[in-house]
Amino acid sequence: LKLIRSGEMITVIKGYNPRADKEVLAAQRKQTSSKSKGKVFFARDQLENLRKIEGERVEASRMKMMEMEVK
Repeated sequence: LKLIRSGEMITVIKGYNPRADKEVLAAQRKQTSSKSKGKVFFARDQLENLRKIEGERVEASRMKMMEMEVK
């Protein structure tokens, strides 16, 4: 199936096994998920800053919807 996806010609097809493709895909997903476990993408202060900014955006949006003057 990898050859078909890349656009190459296949000379002999003995049969297609979709279960084999599913097993390969599941194995790849397990590898990527196990690699990403334990990684920290943002520091705590960055998350707090992002949370603060998001709160300000929500507040500004609500004020606009109520036709109030945005700070």
